[in-house]
Amino acid sequence: MNKKGQFFIIAAIIITVTLVMIRTLISAYSAAEITTHEETKILGRQLENIKGEYEYIVGTASMQNDVNSSLSQNLANFSSYIRDQLDSEILWVAIYFNSSNQNYSVIVGNFLQDNIEINLTISNSTSHTEAISLGDKSIGSRSFNITGDVNLTLSYALKDESREDIISFTLSDNSTIGFFDISLLSDNLKVRTKDLYERKII
Repeated sequence: MNKKGQFFIIAAIIITVTLVMIRTLISAYSAAEITTHEETKILGRQLENIKGEYEYIVGTASMQNDVNSSLSQNLANFSSYIRDQLDSEILWVAIYFNSSNQNYSVIVGNFLQDNIEINLTISNSTSHTEAISLGDKSIGSRSFNITGDVNLTLSYALKDESREDIISFTLSDNSTIGFFDISLLSDNLKVRTKDLYERKII
């Protein structure tokens, strides 16, 4: 066989090997992409289920004799359960307004895997800020006398990230309100959602 023929055979082998390697890499990449996509979908479904359970807890608490106690205990217990079962970061705020005495209570639950100091700023015609220091898996509360259209601003730092959320609502009838910031983590994935739920008490 002449040199020209040998060259073509060697070139063909190199091209074949290169194509096989490229195909292998593409297959591996595609499999990883599919796995990541499926895992994201699973986390998303879990997140929706968890969000629904939180809303259910707020709704059922509104029918209890001691609404604040029911909110505190049941939300904390469920959050601890989720933390034990899943790699998660959760902050929740439960609000109960009693129209008979114009008392407005705010309960904050920190299940963010870190200590936080959260500022609660209550605004309508005036503005007032209260600070609550919370360790991980702990809750704190504050009470106010206020009615009408209200903005509640939550501000805190988590692992050098500044966070702020504004919850707007009208206080007139007896009501319970839940705000939930929930993240689920798995390897390098993180799926996060925020939810605001309100239940009027008739």
